[in-house]
Parts: sequence; C-alpha cells; structure tokens
Amino acid sequence: MFKTYNHLIPVMGEVVLAATGTNSVLLMEHDVKKGRHGIKGQNWSSNTKDYSIWPRWNQPCQGGEMRKYIEVHGDECTRPESQKPKDLHNPFPEGNPVMVGNRFYTHVNKEHEYIFEHLYSKESPYRKGMASTRFVRDKWGRIAGVLIDDMKHVDPTVLVNGLQFTGYVINNAGSIHELVQNGATISEALMLLQLNSRGFTMPGNTCDYYFASKMDVRRFLDGDPNDLSGGSFYDRTDYNRKDVQDLFMQLDKEKALIWERDVKKEFAKCKHYFWHWKGDFMKEILPEVLTIIRTKYAQLSEEKKEAA
Repeated sequence: MFKTYNHLIPVMGEVVLAATGTNSVLLMEHDVKKGRHGIKGQNWSSNTKDYSIWPRWNQPCQGGEMRKYIEVHGDECTRPESQKPKDLHNPFPEGNPVMVGNRFYTHVNKEHEYIFEHLYSKESPYRKGMASTRFVRDKWGRIAGVLIDDMKHVDPTVLVNGLQFTGYVINNAGSIHELVQNGATISEALMLLQLNSRGFTMPGNTCDYYFASKMDVRRFLDGDPNDLSGGSFYDRTDYNRKDVQDLFMQLDKEKALIWERDVKKEFAKCKHYFWHWKGDFMKEILPEVLTIIRTKYAQLSEEKKEAA
C-alpha cells in the first residue's frame, strides 16, 4: 500500500547505516507547515504531511529517547510515574512516529538470515511490535539493520523489547540455528534463549531489565504478549519501561515455564549455558525440553479456548 512517506525509505536506510552504538532513527509525521527539522536539510513535505528524521545514536539504552517524560512533556507523558534518566539528552520529538529504524551492532551472517526474517515477521513472538518491516543491507548485501513502519498497529513496549532482544539473537544466532537443526521451531529456540539468558539468575516474578523468568509459553509462541502499553506508538503512547520484562510473563507458577524448575533440571550435569552444549544435549535432553514446552502450550491453548 502506498504511503505518503514511501519516497523517504531509501533516505531512512542511509541514516540507519550511518548509525553508531545503541541507536534508533525516528521518522515523524506532522501536519503541513508544522514540520520540524531532525537533520539540517532533511525535512520533507507531501501534499498533506510534513516529515522529519531524528537520529538517536550512541544511546545509553534502547528506547530511552523513544518516549516522553513528564519533566519535558508535562501532561502529554502517558507514564508520569517514570522519571527521566539523567543520561538522556534529546526529548521525544513533536509529531507522530510513522517509522523506526535500527542499525544492528553487527551484520547478520547469511546462513542465519532466516532467523531474523522470522523474528521480524507476522509469525514472530514480537509481531505486535513489528507490524511491517524491511531489512537494511550494507554494501556487501548483508542484513545490517531494519526499518519498521505501520506504527498505528505497533505496541511501543513490544517494539522496544524486540529491539533489545535482537542483540541477544545476533550474539547467539549460531546456537539458535543448531537448536532448529535438532528439532526446535525458530520461536521455541528464541524462547529458550530468553529463558536461559537471564531467567536462571534472578528470583521473583521478573528476572531483569528485559525478559520474564516465568514464561507464558502460549503468549510467546502465539505472539500475544501482555498489553503493557495501552495504545499505539503512532498515537505517541509511551513504552512501559517499568514492566517491559513482563511482556510474556505468566504469574501462575504452575502454568509457567521456569528455567530452574522445568528446563535446567533436565541437564543438571551440563554446563550452564545451552549454546555451549553439544552431543548429549541435542540428542537426549532437547527432545525432553521440547516435550515440556509443547505440553504447556497445548494446556494453555485449551484453557484460552475454553475461556473464550
């Protein structure tokens, strides 16, 4: 479908490729004659809208400057309880976001591209934050970043957490590939990565900044996260920093998939990190773990069906 900012897609791609550090690039939409300059000389108009590009490079965290704070935006802030971190210097710009770009910290190996094509697709656990995507490729044709648009259908908390998770996926793409080669679906492999990345280290309902320690298998595999935002990014809804790690949280411990209880016990004599495991793990332990995952998924899916 044609959008009035289609002509800016190549420009956004160039800005993404130039980005450094933890980053985002925002394409903002304004009413005609109310545009604001993001990069000097990079302000465009169509017959009905103005557009501006705002690069956010070398950020202290992903998403920090992709939201509003009461100290800067007053009553427009949708989460006034979240105070502005002192290491953020650029306010969220005026207008409505229509596209977000992100440069990955390194390129994706060709043999692992299918993992990222899944992560940024309508089949992804993060599909509600990645409604429409296209990859940005470097001069060697490698995936180096992504452009995400259709922000009217993007949950900002899912979007930010998905960008946060992407770094973990890049670091462990080889291990995800190995899990898939040995019987896991891509989404199941991604879920195991989330659980083992942080889930075994922290007690309580949440594990750390990013991922749930008590995983709702159905929500993750169905791409149906808890609604922690209450609105779309296009409507300038702020992502939920406080609870971002609870996107796929299952509060009922008996229904949740818990790393220590359900997974790690299956290979107590192995090393702590599954991406170091070869041989026996893939042949003997992984099938048992996948059975646990699939059984919980079937149970939770049936409960949802009965409750409908």
